[in-house]
Amino acid sequence: MFTDKEQTLPPPPFGKVGWPWDIRLKPLGSSSPEDLPRISIVTPCLNSAPFIEECIRSVLLQGYPNLEFVIVDGGSTDGTVEIISKYQKFLLYWVSEPDKGQSAAINKGMKKCSGQLVNWLNADDILLPGALHALGTAYELAPDTVLLSPVINVDLETSKSWTTHQSLLFADVVRFWVKPTLTYHQPGIFMSSSLWNQVGGLDEDLHICMDYDLYCKIAPFARLRVVDFTTVEFRRHKGQKTAIMQDLLIIEKSQASKKYWDRSGVTAIDKKNHDNAMAQAIGSSVAGRGLNLFDSLSAIGKLCRGTGISPAPVSAYYVLGLIKNIVRPFVPFRRR
Repeated sequence: MFTDKEQTLPPPPFGKVGWPWDIRLKPLGSSSPEDLPRISIVTPCLNSAPFIEECIRSVLLQGYPNLEFVIVDGGSTDGTVEIISKYQKFLLYWVSEPDKGQSAAINKGMKKCSGQLVNWLNADDILLPGALHALGTAYELAPDTVLLSPVINVDLETSKSWTTHQSLLFADVVRFWVKPTLTYHQPGIFMSSSLWNQVGGLDEDLHICMDYDLYCKIAPFARLRVVDFTTVEFRRHKGQKTAIMQDLLIIEKSQASKKYWDRSGVTAIDKKNHDNAMAQAIGSSVAGRGLNLFDSLSAIGKLCRGTGISPAPVSAYYVLGLIKNIVRPFVPFRRR
């Protein structure tokens, strides 16, 4: 049985079919809200018209009976507000006004929520069918845990996809340079509201790595539970903030990690490895941007100041990156 709200959702745009356009999910088990933990989801957005409606419908069509959904828009001018307003009666709260950025928007939204289990869902991502039932059931069996669920990543430019499986071991998170591949992925990590409040939510001075900083804060004492159900589709595209603000990503991640070195037992060797990994990341990143020499040196200087890394090893990796970029077209592809 669908709730009245589900039955009266606005129709999808013409030609849109499949999930989450013309498919609805029936509640699993009892449909009584009291029988499952309340889940609160906050979606921050700004000029997200190409994505926001799909995101909204992926949440509202879950068939989950105990849901709070909040949208905090930063003052969009591209039609996002008009799309949100179509669904406003199904939302706990929404607002469109200038703010201090994504972290501030998420914190603002969380203050409106009363759910036991919380997370944010960016406007260009979607929940997969059955996600909230899987999460609610898992949390009911193990209250006050951090739920780690796999996330499928889709590159919208190439249509390639791959799955991220979660780990929040404190040493792995803080020493991110040891395991350069993701060991965590924010859309699939749901935590108790009490834990969120305990650590004070997100650091509003961070604009790219606020999720990384949050997990560094909670990882030492969080009780973890793996949910064997892929809950979110995360989209990669050229307009994404992390794709555009690569410099800030490198700087914030290094700075955030250093805040937790003392309590995580980072050694002198760890610090040396961090510096080498950051030098390689900066040099390779700048080499791949196609900048002239002056702009490249300017970018290297900015990143070195932000991360505290010596320019000498960065310059060496930069030159190495340029050489690789030059010879790569002439190196025959080898099938393994």
